[in-house]
Amino acid sequence: MDKPKVGIVGEILVKFHPGANNDLVEYLESEGCEAVVPDFADFMLYCGYNSVVKYEELSGTYKSMVGGNLLIRYIEHYRKEMKLRLKTVRGLRLLRPLNIWLTRLQRCSLFVIKQGRAGF
Repeated sequence: MDKPKVGIVGEILVKFHPGANNDLVEYLESEGCEAVVPDFADFMLYCGYNSVVKYEELSGTYKSMVGGNLLIRYIEHYRKEMKLRLKTVRGLRLLRPLNIWLTRLQRCSLFVIKQGRAGF
C-alpha cells in the first residue's frame, strides 16, 4: 500500500527547519506518511518569478524583472542536466520546468501570486 503524501507548505523557515516546524517531517513519517518538502531551488524559482510578476502587474523595477528571469533560466539550465541523468532511474517522477507549472496556474481563475503564497 502506498503511503499518503503530505505536503509541507508555508513560510520558508517553517518548511525547512525542524525546530521551526516542531519536527513535522519526523512526526509525519512516524505516522506512516511520506512528507513532501519542496526543494530550495523551488523557493528560488518562486523568488525569481515573483520579481517578474511585480514588474508586469505591480510597480516592480525592470532591473529586478531581468534578474528574476536570469535566475529562473540559470536554475532551469542546471535542472535540465539533472533531469537527463535521472531519466534512467525507474519509478522517479521528474521535475517539470517552471513555465509548465505557470501555464497550469494561469488557467485557474484565482491565480494571484501577491494575495498569498504560491507554492511551486
